[in-house]
Amino acid sequence: MTNLLLVVAGGAIGAGGRYLVSGWLYAQLGVGFPWGTFAVNVLGSLAIGLVSACSSKEDSLWGRASS
Repeated sequence: MTNLLLVVAGGAIGAGGRYLVSGWLYAQLGVGFPWGTFAVNVLGSLAIGLVSACSSKEDSLWGRASS
């Protein structure tokens, strides 16, 4: 049940962010391309990657390659 709530919370944050960013970017760049959705997806992917890297069992964010 906890996993379901985390997925629901993540979806709500993503949808709200996409809505706000889309509205702002449409006002700045026009409606020819869904830049808001693109920007939120890129930022969300970056955030997931950072969280994944920081929570891994490796020594640091960059892994053992820096040692």
